Amino acid sequence: MTCCVIISERTLLAEAVQMVVCDRGGIDSIVAGDSAALHGVLQLTERPDLLIDLEAPGMPLPVLRAVLSQLTGRRSGLYDIFTSTLAEEAFLLEIRSLVSTRAPVDEIVAAVTGHSGSVVTIAEGLSRKELQQLATLSPRELEVLEHVARGHPVRAISQLMGITSHTVESHRRRALHKLGETQQAQAVAMLARAGLLPF
Repeated sequence: MTCCVIISERTLLAEAVQMVVCDRGGIDSIVAGDSAALHGVLQLTERPDLLIDLEAPGMPLPVLRAVLSQLTGRRSGLYDIFTSTLAEEAFLLEIRSLVSTRAPVDEIVAAVTGHSGSVVTIAEGLSRKELQQLATLSPRELEVLEHVARGHPVRAISQLMGITSHTVESHRRRALHKLGETQQAQAVAMLARAGLLPF
């Protein structure tokens, strides 16, 4: 069995993820909170995979970076809301996969275990600029692009979201502009590469 260290000061979240990862992922997991606890855990394992709670890692970013600089295991991150600050932190911590705390359990397990076929944000292959552009999307703009990716026409999107067709178009145009894309297919492809499409 491989070992996963969960770095979070949100004890309840960390313990819930730990139970799920052990149960469904076949991984021994250890919860760590602050840097002292993390150092203690890391002495027990040679090359742990890491799941870092980007919202509340329990230690300052420079301290966490220093600790992580000595490790070579897979790095995944948990987030609540994808923001530009989070994108920058993930980039600096060399995190290659991100998954939302609202994602289905199997997706969280897949992010930790590295199994393919899940909907996780794969930071690999995206530049820092692309991550930051994606983080500027509002939840509504992202939702519109998700519907566009599913092939829904504007009228259907407006009915599904309970907004006017004009508002749908405004969200779509703003999202394309923020992503620096002129074609919606290119914007959807960027979201797909980032794993931000929930299907």
